[in-house]
Amino acid sequence: FLRMHRNVLHRDISKGNVVYVNRPQNGTAEVRDTRARECKQPPVFARYFLGESDDPHETSALLIDFDNAKVLESKTDRDGSSRVGTAVFMARAVDLGSAVNFSPWLRPPTPKSPDPYAETYPERLERFKPEDEEEPMSRFFFESSKDSDRRVWRHELDHDVESVFWLMFYWALNARPKEDQNELVSCPTWSWLIGGARWREGLIFSFSANPNRKGAVHSAFQPLTDLISKLARVLQLERHWLDNSHPLNDPEYIVEAFQRLVLQFILDNRDEVFMGIEVDRQPRDVEETPGVYLRSATSQRANFENEKKRTRPKVDADNSNERGPLENHVEEDESLPDVDDTVDDTEENWQR
Repeated sequence: FLRMHRNVLHRDISKGNVVYVNRPQNGTAEVRDTRARECKQPPVFARYFLGESDDPHETSALLIDFDNAKVLESKTDRDGSSRVGTAVFMARAVDLGSAVNFSPWLRPPTPKSPDPYAETYPERLERFKPEDEEEPMSRFFFESSKDSDRRVWRHELDHDVESVFWLMFYWALNARPKEDQNELVSCPTWSWLIGGARWREGLIFSFSANPNRKGAVHSAFQPLTDLISKLARVLQLERHWLDNSHPLNDPEYIVEAFQRLVLQFILDNRDEVFMGIEVDRQPRDVEETPGVYLRSATSQRANFENEKKRTRPKVDADNSNERGPLENHVEEDESLPDVDDTVDDTEENWQR
């Protein structure tokens, strides 16, 4: 809604910028702007689709802190390629400052729309028609557009949606059931998550290829890996490489696929035991592997969750992520600054 009706990109969807309103104690948030209610497609939230509210504009999740937001008509950011956001939740392309490298890929079919969603948005069902997975595989295979190399890359809605994916994955990875044993987060998985765009790209492909991957989340939440896998498959689409006329070269396609998949997962699993498990306030610990992954989990998490902002040195997009987790980590915890990896690489900062 913000992007398509207000021309605003948040550009820092992260752990500290999404809050949940506890409904019984504090009520819920609601869209009160009459312009939002009267627009052609006003925002409708999950409680309405789930039958938990009669008000389609009621929500318990709030997106806050628009300090890094961008109004797309603004001329202060000429090409929209600034590396802005919180590193661990940053889209791969934003981290690189350019489109993710293209390789011929087999995209997933456009997901089916849950019934409540289709009834509310029939025009979106027509615009993004569901596809049958039984159709010939050649239908889902694509190569890059001939003019894609000449296009200027910019931060778009797709990349904010990818930040939502990393936020969901971060939560799932750290979630510890309150009344269950503390299963450690595997050091390789954690290191790949924080290791930069190239390594997180490896996570995307790993989950895409293995929907039943074990060990990434606590065993009590294992069903979440099916959703993570489906969302990861969608993120293999990089619109930058598609022909302008391609039906999927639409700024709303990835967010549409995410909305359908997440809502359908909730509808299918809302009565399952894992959906009602109380989560401990303390995150899962990360396993220590001395001599292999040298940077401690405690220092890593402190860096990511610290609320201060800082700038990050600019890097060459072609070479910034060629090193693996070992080379990117320092040897002693004492040398790690107590700041997070929130970055703002605007031209103004580079001139300082």
